[in-house]
Amino acid sequence: MDRARCRLVVAVVVVALAGAGACANAVEPECAVSADCAAGFVCVAGACEASDRPTLPPDEGEDPPLPGEGEGEGEGEGEGEGEGEGEGEGEGEGEGEGEGEGEGEGEGEGEGEGEGDACGGTCPSGEVCIDGACVREVCDVFGVATVGAFADVTGSLDAVDGSFPQFLTAQDDAATGAFRFDALRISTSELTALAALRADPTPVEAALSLELRSTAFDPVVAAIDESVCAVLVENDDAAPGDFERARVSIPALDLDTTTRAVLTSFGSGEGGSYTATTRPTLCGQDVETLATWNQCTRAMATRGFDCTNNPCARDDAGQLTGQFC
Repeated sequence: MDRARCRLVVAVVVVALAGAGACANAVEPECAVSADCAAGFVCVAGACEASDRPTLPPDEGEDPPLPGEGEGEGEGEGEGEGEGEGEGEGEGEGEGEGEGEGEGEGEGEGEGEGEGDACGGTCPSGEVCIDGACVREVCDVFGVATVGAFADVTGSLDAVDGSFPQFLTAQDDAATGAFRFDALRISTSELTALAALRADPTPVEAALSLELRSTAFDPVVAAIDESVCAVLVENDDAAPGDFERARVSIPALDLDTTTRAVLTSFGSGEGGSYTATTRPTLCGQDVETLATWNQCTRAMATRGFDCTNNPCARDDAGQLTGQFC
């Protein structure tokens, strides 16, 4: 019979007639150690008594608590605390660095742009700020005067077109004042052989020369595609030390209705009278007449001529020779 039932028998002190022998062990000590008692009881002088004191740990040799319970509690607490601290520190550092860099870059760009605009950012669309004044792009004021492909033009640079900064690399980049210029539309309608030249898979070297001469200023000449305001070619001195003549050669295949001849000066504020000349060329040589250029260009584009057997070449005496000359 188990101890619990024996304690009950002892507590009520009942002596059964037939079952007294079965509980004879009840007179023996109820417990030897507190582990023999139920939860909340301790062993005192062989008897289990209620006590508020915590149960002492088991002595050596006795059954220890189940391993699963102890190990589970320890590992769970340790992992939870470690992960929480690690994630918190990582997120804090990342956010701080990102915000700092973004604000710094934004402020720097804003201040730089504001200080660089001497006009206070008030120039309307299509104009630029130069020396505190709003001016249009140089191509916006090109005139509509037209020059042919075989012409001699006289004129004078003046200040009609207003104040413009340097717009060609051939001009004096140390100048701070305005540059005067004339702009002329180049007509290609007279170059009737252009169609044959464009159809030739291996076109010969054909071009239009543009020369500007003046004794009043150091001339600079350029060809510009007005549709995109892009410089095709420009020149200051036709030859080294030649300060009275400038010359460019415009490839014939680049000529169209938007090509402009720009006549200007090397220094700012310069002006005076000038003479401008246009001439079509073949293989780098001027031809005497427009009809000659059209005939020779068409022959070279359709009959197999090239620059080695140019029908409009000059001989040693400087005379034009060939089938059409």
